[in-house]
Amino acid sequence: MRRHVLFVLGMHRSGTSALTGALAKFGAHPGHSLMPATADNPEGYWEDAPLVGLDDALLRTLGLRKIRQSVVREDN
Repeated sequence: MRRHVLFVLGMHRSGTSALTGALAKFGAHPGHSLMPATADNPEGYWEDAPLVGLDDALLRTLGLRKIRQSVVREDN
């Protein structure tokens, strides 16, 4: 059997979680470590928690951080 890997990449708030959820409903395996549901999103997130952590670490290394819907330099 041939296996495929799908990566859904995009900017913050660009619909990547919705697209990943749709792919999962069509049979793609979304992974084992999705971010859990929160009060803001009771249905849960379709984002891999370790990859989100990697993204946050990369932003910190570059002196950047997420604020609302944008990324800003730490020195601002």
